[in-house]
Amino acid sequence: MVEGMNPTQTSRRRRQGWLLAGLTAASMLLHFLVTDQVGRTLPTTEDANESKIKRMEATYVKEVKLTAPPVGVARPAPAPQAPGASGKAKKRKVPPPAKKASQEEDKSAVVAEAASAASAADPAASAPTKVAEAPPAPASTPSSPAKGPTFEWPKATKVSFKLDGYFRGPITGTSAVEWLRQDNRYQVHMDIQVGGGLFSVQATSEGEITPDGLYPTRNEAKGRRMFIDAPVRSIVFDRDEITFANGDKSPRPPGVQDLISNIIQLAYRFTLDPSLLKPGNSIPVKVATAKQLEDVVLDIVNEEMIDSPMGPLNTFHVKPRKLIDTGSPLPPIEIWFAPNLQYLPVRIYAERTDGPRDKQFTMDMQMERPPQQVGAQD
Repeated sequence: MVEGMNPTQTSRRRRQGWLLAGLTAASMLLHFLVTDQVGRTLPTTEDANESKIKRMEATYVKEVKLTAPPVGVARPAPAPQAPGASGKAKKRKVPPPAKKASQEEDKSAVVAEAASAASAADPAASAPTKVAEAPPAPASTPSSPAKGPTFEWPKATKVSFKLDGYFRGPITGTSAVEWLRQDNRYQVHMDIQVGGGLFSVQATSEGEITPDGLYPTRNEAKGRRMFIDAPVRSIVFDRDEITFANGDKSPRPPGVQDLISNIIQLAYRFTLDPSLLKPGNSIPVKVATAKQLEDVVLDIVNEEMIDSPMGPLNTFHVKPRKLIDTGSPLPPIEIWFAPNLQYLPVRIYAERTDGPRDKQFTMDMQMERPPQQVGAQD
């Protein structure tokens, strides 16, 4: 007991300490997941309390079972259609000899127009045929594509975690990463609750599904602290431009992901090309955070067996590092992917060990039950 305090005062002081620790931990979770500022310090370009994303819903029908690592190929993009080409081909009458030249000109025009449309769909088609100057492949293109059936995105998948950490004392909570799909639209949610639900964070990525994987169109994050909602922070991905939560803008690079979509994008890439998970490999990615683009390299650290509710689980440990120090306080988020569970993330870990001691923390999310799923054909 603290000298000079009665038991009631000591108990109250302890409760206040726990509340402060929980509040700060939840704020820092929001801080590194989506924003580079805590609470209301970051300006917003929209109605701060209004979410633009309507959450998809799913009723789960089964658990994901341990299987051999899946392999698959990307669903091919639709071939560009020549202008005017629709339905069945019409029979052509044999033209009179006098109009032969005119018909050859018309045919050339159609071919040229079709080639122009194909070039618009694939910029590389109009590039010079110099190998040295060919544009680089998109970030999501496999280096040595796997052979197998066409990959089918499930309708929904949810991985639930227990959360343990430390910030001026032990921190406990729950979290989940959830994938949802409706046709060619997707959402990825990361939900975190700390302190029995007193502090929560919801981060969402929404966008389109393409043969190259996920194409984010919007990212949102919102938090709740002691029954008070924090402002919604949004990143808007237009076709040619990204608008960050602080209002800054940047050209949209090919293959860019946000912090949430990148988790599922990696699982997709590993399914198409398992050789990416060779320990010692490094995978460059571009990630949009709340304030800026980050050039990140994902190092495949090693292959690890970890304990899980499903027994010992073979995983690959992936750890990010920045190519350029941008001054962002975001700590690296390490992820363990399980090939025998469809390359789903089964552990997520983050820590901050630099800076003032009272700002340092650890967070460890480990899968607490078998993942749930609604399959592509369910």
